[in-house]
Amino acid sequence: MIKKTTTINYICILILFVLVALSALFFYPYAMEVPHRDSGIYLYLGQELLEGKTIYSEVWEHKPPFIFYVNALGLLLGGGSGWGVWGIEVLFLFTTVLLSFLTLRHKIKPIASLLLIIATYMASYQYMSGNFTEEYALVLQAAILFIFLSQHFKSHELRNYFIIGTLSGIAFNIKQTYIDVTIAIGLLLIIEMIVDKKWANIKSMASIGVGFLIPNLITVLSMAINHAVREWWDAAFIYNFAYSDIGPFERVNALIDIFQVNSKYPLFIFLFLTWVGASLAFLYQAFPLITHFFHTRKGKIFLFTLTGFFFVLLGIGQFMGTQPGLGIIETVVLSFAVLSLILSLLFAFVLKPKNHQVRKPIRLTPWDTLNDQKIFSIHDPLLIGVFHFPIVLFLATASGRNYPHYFIPLYATAFLLFSGVYLITQNVDWKLSKTRIANIIFIALFIIGMVQPGQRLLRGLGGPYTYHPYRELVQYIVDNSNEDDQVLVWGLETLINYLSHRSSPSRFSYVDSLYYRSPLQAESTAIMLNDILAHPPKFILDMRNPQYPFIDGVSNDECLAMVPADGTDLEKIIHFTCKNYQHIDRVNGVEIYKRID
Repeated sequence: MIKKTTTINYICILILFVLVALSALFFYPYAMEVPHRDSGIYLYLGQELLEGKTIYSEVWEHKPPFIFYVNALGLLLGGGSGWGVWGIEVLFLFTTVLLSFLTLRHKIKPIASLLLIIATYMASYQYMSGNFTEEYALVLQAAILFIFLSQHFKSHELRNYFIIGTLSGIAFNIKQTYIDVTIAIGLLLIIEMIVDKKWANIKSMASIGVGFLIPNLITVLSMAINHAVREWWDAAFIYNFAYSDIGPFERVNALIDIFQVNSKYPLFIFLFLTWVGASLAFLYQAFPLITHFFHTRKGKIFLFTLTGFFFVLLGIGQFMGTQPGLGIIETVVLSFAVLSLILSLLFAFVLKPKNHQVRKPIRLTPWDTLNDQKIFSIHDPLLIGVFHFPIVLFLATASGRNYPHYFIPLYATAFLLFSGVYLITQNVDWKLSKTRIANIIFIALFIIGMVQPGQRLLRGLGGPYTYHPYRELVQYIVDNSNEDDQVLVWGLETLINYLSHRSSPSRFSYVDSLYYRSPLQAESTAIMLNDILAHPPKFILDMRNPQYPFIDGVSNDECLAMVPADGTDLEKIIHFTCKNYQHIDRVNGVEIYKRID
């Protein structure tokens, strides 16, 4: 029996590897000749790192450093091509599903575990396009859950929390918002500490904190060695804070917009409904505990504080708003404020606590059977999923922009909720057999949710994409310049520098920081001006992006007449270009300016 189970496990793992490899054909270099915008930036920066340049001080991007070194390693392994980067990502994704499969095998049989992981992976895969930071972070999510849900977790608890903190620190250096799983675990530790008076959780959280510091200290040391601490801090933190600096109602609007963005993804809808059901189950079990808390002095203070918060939020929105009156979002906030006020008054003056209230244990699934004496068990996939889902959505919308790839971290939510629901079905006394119930659920998952990610998978098998808007432009640059010539792309399309293997004259290979209002805007523009004056590139490409207005096709004489030579730094750049460059061609809407030698 053991040998048979082992064989089935290996077959399941092989199937998962084939699934990942086939799914990655959607964005492998042979098919995706032109990387998407973000990938093009990362590939170019990786290329420049291999040329000996220093991140942030000589090549700029506002992500933490992990992604650039991964791309540099991939390009090194691939001999300068994107195949090495693609191979690293396939390895990361396969390790992700492997760890998730091994996590489930503690409690769930092989075939069911396989189907759950396929559903989980597809729920995240539908947002992937290759070489996104989110895709590399999934392996860290899976590793954290593998450790936290391990049946041996308690035997070395502080050590395991330290490892979780270290993995979280690495995720933080991919992108600061990828610590969602750890935040969920931290919240559960706090709740367990309050409910079960488990004060040892303070040590657990401290252990996570110490582990979290290790990768960040290594990053600081690395930046110090390269004399780039200030540039790293400005790019990865100051700029990102400004990038995410939106008003409270804009943030609420971004959260509401999530459902419009994801309405075309059936697996997201299924995931949301699963979360709603799990949340209701949790609230049903926790209701006596919640009411008991609200009857305490701390609970009453919490309700009054919450009421004040909502009214202050409403006041800020009215003061900073551009239009008078109450919109939809303001009405929602006002409703929450009134509801909180009513609850505050009820628990303070009307409702009386019941005597001898029995505090029943809260158990959503039978995952953690070693702590039946506790009221609150945090080692429960469904319970973690209930907390994790809103955390991911909040962090994904931190900037107010709901790009589809921001929702790739829902992998962990899907893993937790889908596996939790399966465990529930195995412990309910159905009239139908448990196997039949599980089959019905899985069939529904595949039929409803697999269509869209399945289309992506099939597209990857279809060979190269015909879409390449920059093929002619890149070829022109290659044919009319040498590798040591420089090309400035006035837009976001750093991928042109990567594909043509031509460096930018400035650390700012794309011009976002020159136009985006941040504490670094003026300094970024001044640096760009100095770089262009010191090292005039052979070509300047005006991408004609309305977000980044430049020369916009006007003649040199008109440009010189309209733009003063002694104006702002941005105007000085435009004036210098019109004076020292000649418009020679327009290729697919891109204006090409060549230096007058």
